[in-house]
Amino acid sequence: CIITNMGVLSGGGSGMRIGYNSARVKILRNTIANTGEGGIRCNEGDTDFIIRNNTVTGSGLVKEGLSIECYANCLRFIVEDNNVDAFLSIARCDYTAVRRNVISDKSGRHITIGLEGASSNNIYTDNLIDDGHTVGLSASWEEAYQYFGFNTFKNENMWGAQLQGGDSSHLVKTQYFYECDFINQTTGEANPPYPGYDGYGFRINGNTDNIEFQNCDFNNNARLGLQFGGGNVNHISLRNCNIQNNATGAFASWSGYTGFEMVNCIVSGNGSDNSTPAPSSFNNQRPVAVINSTDAGMGTYNFSSASSDSDGSIAHVLWDFGDGVPTDATNPSHTYTVAGAYRVSLIVWDNLGRAERAEKFISIGLKHQHQHQHQHQHQHQES
Repeated sequence: CIITNMGVLSGGGSGMRIGYNSARVKILRNTIANTGEGGIRCNEGDTDFIIRNNTVTGSGLVKEGLSIECYANCLRFIVEDNNVDAFLSIARCDYTAVRRNVISDKSGRHITIGLEGASSNNIYTDNLIDDGHTVGLSASWEEAYQYFGFNTFKNENMWGAQLQGGDSSHLVKTQYFYECDFINQTTGEANPPYPGYDGYGFRINGNTDNIEFQNCDFNNNARLGLQFGGGNVNHISLRNCNIQNNATGAFASWSGYTGFEMVNCIVSGNGSDNSTPAPSSFNNQRPVAVINSTDAGMGTYNFSSASSDSDGSIAHVLWDFGDGVPTDATNPSHTYTVAGAYRVSLIVWDNLGRAERAEKFISIGLKHQHQHQHQHQHQHQES
């Protein structure tokens, strides 16, 4: 479908709105342009949606723009391969997969947010958030047990990402970032909401606990690489991360925390390389994540977590099969219906919130597909 010019005078227009306990809806290959408020808006108890291969531009010409909104007690959404301008919002929409989306607006507006996450048991992988927003990623205190893998956040005019806690009883917690890049945030564009705080790679602003960064880059930002502050920010781990060539420094000052580590990280070429926080013990060993799997045939795999924790117990698991929705079941099964190679990720958290990750690749139907192609070519040659 092609949907254009919805509510650009009144300000309330959206391309689509599907809500109030709708179920099993597919929204595929639509083009939506120029809306007063939003592109695709799904809310109030929706379940089992697929939102795939849509293009949304000109969001929020009057009000705050929402290219894709999944909001309010929703479950099991798949949001994949969309090309949108701004504010792909996942808020109170649990067990959702957000994969391979491009969120970018080169018009110079720098409106709202690129990607919003305020939910639990969600995965966000292989997304590109590039230009046009005040914040690349915004995560509020409603988030817990989420996985961000292989995402890039760049060219934003405030922060590449921000974690924003509520109060001491409403934390942003148990977030895992793996191979994410927070690079090239800018200054002086489109009047940032907080002048002087633009150009930061990653910001944590209070009431945050158990945040894991592994193999992440915080490079070439116009001000700081990382800023931790706002009080009650604890248990931050950086492993195999690069913090390089940030104009004013690697870190902002930060004190009074419990639990901070940097393992095999490179800190170099920043305006100041001497602001790295002092290490502080977690007083808790990291768990070990282990994936077991068996091929049950017909594209179905049975998975199990053989994970362990030497000084506690595994409290929570989250699976991303590279396909479909995530699950927190310990021993799930998943059926693949399309031939291909799939990256399976397991993230485990122990009883104190410390996390580890394991990865495995599954190949589905490649041998059969190759044989079919070879047979087809042979038949063509005979004819």
